[in-house]
Formats: sequence, C-alpha cells, structure tokens
Amino acid sequence: MSQNEKQFAIDTPIGKIIAEGITEPYPEIVIYLKRNDGETINLSSINYESGGDIENYLWMDVFSDEYTNHKSWSFEDLTADFS
Repeated sequence: MSQNEKQFAIDTPIGKIIAEGITEPYPEIVIYLKRNDGETINLSSINYESGGDIENYLWMDVFSDEYTNHKSWSFEDLTADFS
C-alpha cells in the first residue's frame, strides 16, 4: 500500500469488509469483501469527479464485475446554502 492509499478492515465470519481510500488520480473510497477463500467481491465505490460531483456505484450482483446502480450528487447540490 502506498502513501496514496489508506485502508480500514473489519473481520466477519465470512471474511474482511475493507474500505480502501485512494487519493490519486482522484479521491475515491472503494468498499469490498475479501472472503476467507481469497475471493474479492466489489460492494460500493464513492468518488469525487474533477467537476465537483460525487459519484456512487453499487454492485448488487456479487457475480458481476460491473456495477448495477449509480447515483450522482451535483457540485451545485453539494455546495448549496441550507440556511
């Protein structure tokens, strides 16, 4: 793991749930399950886009490498004045 990455892991009976933060080329947190048998299952990814949007990708199908759901929060919504 490089200085570009930070990792946090929680043990479960079926493996570790891991949150991995990556700062380059753009800030991102990836969450996945590393099973006891070594298999990795993607769960979620949240990242900052260069325009200021936040993107969330969710894997609902554990047998697929492709995400199944996506949510985007715009820069305008994230920086709106709530007062």
